[in-house]
Amino acid sequence: LVIGLLLGLMYFLFTPPFQSPDEFNHFYRAYRISEGDFLPVKQGQRLGGKLPESFLEFITPYDEISVESKNKISKQEILQGFDIEFKSEETDFVDFPNTSYYSVISYLPQVSAIFICKHLNTSVGTMYYSAKLFTFLIWLLIVFYCIKIIPVGKWMLFCISLLPMQLYISSSLSADTVTNQLCFLIIAFVMRLAVESDSVQNKDVLKLIILSSLLALA
Repeated sequence: LVIGLLLGLMYFLFTPPFQSPDEFNHFYRAYRISEGDFLPVKQGQRLGGKLPESFLEFITPYDEISVESKNKISKQEILQGFDIEFKSEETDFVDFPNTSYYSVISYLPQVSAIFICKHLNTSVGTMYYSAKLFTFLIWLLIVFYCIKIIPVGKWMLFCISLLPMQLYISSSLSADTVTNQLCFLIIAFVMRLAVESDSVQNKDVLKLIILSSLLALA
């Protein structure tokens, strides 16, 4: 918990927004789900949804740095995102076809944070960073639980969970974070049944069915 928290917060603080793969589109999808829109909207030949103009204002400075690593952004430009007021009334259609059909399961932590921030009338910058932080903390707690219950290979799971790419993705809004969590949970649970249980009970089968179903949906 301590090492994961320290390393994860370093990635969280020092990685500029929207640097993980398709993070723009993951942000859009999570917001639309928080609005209760589980299916995408088709406009012309594109899939996406209506997004607040304040979102588009927030992401504009990051368009160039997300596709070209040599481009930079200043600390002041990042802080300006916390001054952009969230307004849900003024919207524009934005296409995000690659994430528009992603499952609700893949965005539960992100959606929870965005939903709360919307009702607290926070800025768009606060909403974005809160969603990232909450997603990372949920990931950290679940991985900690997996290491705790897995009977063998604890240090292997510890090392895998702290790989740079794992921390990089887990401190972003990527839907892969939830998928990885569910994979860790299933592996730890199955290993525990295989090593420590004399027999598999009905409740164990039910837990495995639930976890497997959630992973399949993700």
